Amino acid sequence: MPFKCSAGFKDQEIEFSVSNDAEAEVTYEVEDQKFDLPPRVTRTHGACRPIKLVVHLSKDREKSLKPHSGEHWTVVEHNGELTLEKTNSGE
Repeated sequence: MPFKCSAGFKDQEIEFSVSNDAEAEVTYEVEDQKFDLPPRVTRTHGACRPIKLVVHLSKDREKSLKPHSGEHWTVVEHNGELTLEKTNSGE
């Protein structure tokens, strides 16, 4: 079921997803809530205001961004290193 904000917040409504195409589980945060994302899993999030997404790519590396509605972010592994790529967008 698609995410929907109440009438007063419709103009700020965002929905985005995060996928893990790597072999290892990754951890990420949406605002202050932490999530574990197993390999080959996609999770969709929705909010009624701009939010911060932080993906932990290694013990000392992370990628922080403010996702827009329709974006799909994917964790991929290149030569043993995890990276975060925008794989499509609803814009």
